[in-house]
Amino acid sequence: MAQWEQAIEWCNKAIAGAPALWYALVNLAAANAWTGRDADAKGAVAELLKLKPGFTVQQYVNIRKGKSGNPTYQREGLRKAGLPEE
Repeated sequence: MAQWEQAIEWCNKAIAGAPALWYALVNLAAANAWTGRDADAKGAVAELLKLKPGFTVQQYVNIRKGKSGNPTYQREGLRKAGLPEE
């Protein structure tokens, strides 16, 4: 829905309450990347990789297979944020 500012706000709240919530970091990285906040996007990727070492865009795609919704914005946002492809 491209409501990046709201997504960033809610992701930050979720992470503050549950720092190990890796999925919120996926969304935070993607939302920051889409808004051009490259340093924040890379920071979220760094935190994600602390929780899930070696995590890649392809692993994210595999996790999302068969689930409802359209994860395209997240996948492309993760690429823009610098998460390794494979």
